Amino acid sequence: MVRAGDAAIAPALLRITPTGSLYVYGRLMLGAKLICDGTIDAYEITVTNDIDTIHCNGLLTAGKVRLMNSTCYNTGSILAADSLILGWWHDLYNTGRVKAGAGLVPNIFFNQGRAEFTHGLWALTFINSDTLVGGGEFVFHAAMTNTTGAHLGTDTLTLLTPDAQVEGSVVVHHRLEIGYNMQPAGLELLDGATVQVWGDLHNLGMIEGEGSICVLGDAQNHGTITGQVDICDATPTMTNAPFLDLNTGTVAASVTFCAAGPCGTTGLGEASVLQDAVIIPDPGSGYCTVRIPGNTLVAGYILLDAQGRRLGQGAGRFHGDLRVPVPQVAGLYLLLLRDASGHAAVHRVLFH
Repeated sequence: MVRAGDAAIAPALLRITPTGSLYVYGRLMLGAKLICDGTIDAYEITVTNDIDTIHCNGLLTAGKVRLMNSTCYNTGSILAADSLILGWWHDLYNTGRVKAGAGLVPNIFFNQGRAEFTHGLWALTFINSDTLVGGGEFVFHAAMTNTTGAHLGTDTLTLLTPDAQVEGSVVVHHRLEIGYNMQPAGLELLDGATVQVWGDLHNLGMIEGEGSICVLGDAQNHGTITGQVDICDATPTMTNAPFLDLNTGTVAASVTFCAAGPCGTTGLGEASVLQDAVIIPDPGSGYCTVRIPGNTLVAGYILLDAQGRRLGQGAGRFHGDLRVPVPQVAGLYLLLLRDASGHAAVHRVLFH
């Protein structure tokens, strides 16, 4: 069925069969229980009635998707270029694919599939057993669990919960913030957990457990680090323990520093063939050449100085020889390369 212009539909049940479709060239307002086994495509989709559940087993696509009074079960695909918003106290269960600009889940987000939010995500509680990636800022307020084998990657991660637990891997490209002002917050790293912070770490709460954290930028502790955590700052200002950039908090004697090796090699998770890349300085040109081995695809790079300050970055699809702009100041620099699978390698480069 095709509808030109806005449409309001309010039967007791709207069901789109696997071979069925509903196209609305405008805004679609639904006051019905929704089961989508086929395709719904609209400029904007809003479900307003107090409905127990919404089931998406097919394709739900729109600029904005607003599920205001219902818990959503997705085994298919939800594509919302601008935003995906759920109402208060309603959950999102995803075993399929969710891709949206911004996301708001003001209750529990269970992710057992692949989810991507390119402009940020706010969730009261987040439980991840597969993959969540995106850009912008991810904020978790009440609880966060990243289970064994799960992956979470984002630009900025803010934890406002005292109940954040990581078993799998977490990659933060820009900033990891634990706590805010007097908000109690904590991060527990279970055995085998890895947290890779390509930018800055600011801890105002508690970091505990048995996993590891690698920080390439500014590492500051104003809270507590305890347990058997291994923390490694690639560019520390402090020359004695805890070998960070600033410590006004407490670090237990049981904490280790770079026990897994220098941060940026084994400290950055799975090995990448990018560790075999060759960096060729080109004095006077303002660039260096990165010779990438084989047909490896580089998805991005970050250039840091010895103090961990970000000097430049790039994202795209690079292979062969990559030209990276560099400062015209002699010194030691760190060049982080990331492949298409999210694995990374850090090269220490001395420019004369």
